[in-house]
Amino acid sequence: MDRQHICEMITRIANRMLSERVAIDTAAVRKIIVNHKEWYLSFWGRSGERANFTGMTLGGIDLEGVFFPRAIFSFAYLGYANLSGAHLQKADFRDAVCIGASFAHADCRKAYFYFADLYNVDFTDANLADADLRKADMENSILNDTNLRGADLRGARLLRATVSGKALSVVAANGWIVEDGIVTGYNGS
Repeated sequence: MDRQHICEMITRIANRMLSERVAIDTAAVRKIIVNHKEWYLSFWGRSGERANFTGMTLGGIDLEGVFFPRAIFSFAYLGYANLSGAHLQKADFRDAVCIGASFAHADCRKAYFYFADLYNVDFTDANLADADLRKADMENSILNDTNLRGADLRGARLLRATVSGKALSVVAANGWIVEDGIVTGYNGS
């Protein structure tokens, strides 16, 4: 099998997976936001309902400043979504596709991004302290002044990511080579 055939096969599989996702409308999202806040403020479960977007298509959605700590976005499609300034502490983004999304100024402390596709994502001034970023694809992402203190970056891909400020020392300490603010390679074990 040649490389082109493999790429076409992967594209067909990805398209089929995306077509099987459930799309959601704005009114449903508003209801989920209200129910989630009630759930969170009632000490997780006495009333309301935890936001669960597992496998849903939320591409391009505007969730700027939304209150979603502990929300579940596993296997969701969030391509080009706006999550700027959102409260996403301990949110679950495992295996989510977030290509081109904005998490600028978002609070993602202890969030789970295990195996997430974070290609070209804007994390400018976001708080990713103690986040699980293992095996996340963060290629081309923007990590300017991002708090990565305690974040688990094992197996993450950071090539061509833009890094400055608080993020620079953490990225370099994890074995990544940064030249002129751009990650150019990996020198870790």
